[in-house]
Formats: sequence, structure tokens, C-alpha cells
Amino acid sequence: MKTTKQGVITKKLDQRTAVVETFRMKSHPIYKKRFKVVKKFLADDKDDKFKAGDIVYIQECRPISKTKRFEIVSKVGSTVVGEDKIAGEEILGAEKPVVEEKVEEEKKAANE
Repeated sequence: MKTTKQGVITKKLDQRTAVVETFRMKSHPIYKKRFKVVKKFLADDKDDKFKAGDIVYIQECRPISKTKRFEIVSKVGSTVVGEDKIAGEEILGAEKPVVEEKVEEEKKAANE
């Protein structure tokens, strides 16, 4: 069975290679504190259609080079922040930014 992981492309090394950073939450066996474990994988980007900041799925494949053992399967979202976009809102289900006009109206209503 091929392993599938989700991660963020941190940088592109060349046209066909991307560094994908994945993380998982791990719990300490005695103290039960949770902490983040980050791991980087080199992944193959055959068609050069992904860029840094994309959230992607990678899948285990045959060894492509000495260190490259994964290939990028699909794009899930993007962490690039735009004017009306929150980082990773497709993945995290984050709410849209609050419009300033609504906040001002609520302040005026509270003052009355």
C-alpha cells in the first residue's frame, strides 16, 4: 500500500523537484503533552504545475533519485495570502475576513 501525506511546498529546487513539509501531532508517552513533528520530503513534480505555498497531497512511489521517493498527486489549496483570502482557508475552514463596515455599524449600535 502506498503512503499518502498532506503538506505544504516550501520551495522548488528545480523544474521537477519540490520540498514538501509535512507535520503531525505527537503525544509524549509519560507527560501527555502534544507537540508538532515536522518532516521534509523531496517530491517529484512531473508537469511543473505547482509552486511554493501550495498545499498538496504526495504519494509514495518508486525511487526517482537518491533522496526523492514521493510524487505530487494533487493540489488541495494555497497558503498564499491575498487581499480577501486567509492562509489555508480551504483546508482549515477558516471564516472569511470581517468587513470593517459591519464592525463600525455594531459600534454605533452599541453606543446608542
